[in-house]
Amino acid sequence: MTGRIDLRAAPFVGACADLLGRYAAVFGWAWRHRRAGEGSVHTADERAFLPAALSLQHTPVHPAPRCTAWLLMGLFVLAVAWAWFGRVDIVAVAPGRIIVGERSKIIQPLERSVVRQVLVRDGDHVQAGQALVELDPTNAVADTAGLRAQLTAAAADAMAAGLLRQALAHARLSAPQWPPARAPGVAGPGIAEAIARDGESLANLRTLVFPAAERAAAVAQLDAEWRDIVARLDR
Repeated sequence: MTGRIDLRAAPFVGACADLLGRYAAVFGWAWRHRRAGEGSVHTADERAFLPAALSLQHTPVHPAPRCTAWLLMGLFVLAVAWAWFGRVDIVAVAPGRIIVGERSKIIQPLERSVVRQVLVRDGDHVQAGQALVELDPTNAVADTAGLRAQLTAAAADAMAAGLLRQALAHARLSAPQWPPARAPGVAGPGIAEAIARDGESLANLRTLVFPAAERAAAVAQLDAEWRDIVARLDR
């Protein structure tokens, strides 16, 4: 591979090389002798008796201005570097609202209760179906007692209505035969009240003479009440 050299550019390149070499030599000499003029051959007392111009020339410069200048230049360089490479986050604060894209579902218990005891601790291994907390059964026991009382009253009313229906259907005013309780857990006081109410009804029936139409209407009304009570008990 051959190349062609322009001979006219050679003197210019040589002159530039010589100039740069000269500057490099001068800079090297100045750098090597940069501390030569800092020292003073005169003491402070000798400089005090020198003429004003010589005293000013031989007195070393205080380092505070030089340190201040270097500090300012360093801060300027640091500011320029931070402005170039730094990153400023812009934070905007404004009121907003979260809009759910799908249907929202409210998760809450059917009934509120009071936790009596926590049966597990942090870090325990649990299994499926294991009880984690124990709830206070006070409200549940009160509700159960109220429902049981309502069930007893409804069973007693159903029994009394059935006996009256039986007496009116057969035109029999004697004391009826009491059937066993329909629902379990029917208390004795409820049955006693039903017997007392039925006895009063039988006493009233003994003193009255029912026409056929009134007897049929009474039978229909009692039959409707009986069916309603039986339907409530079956639920």
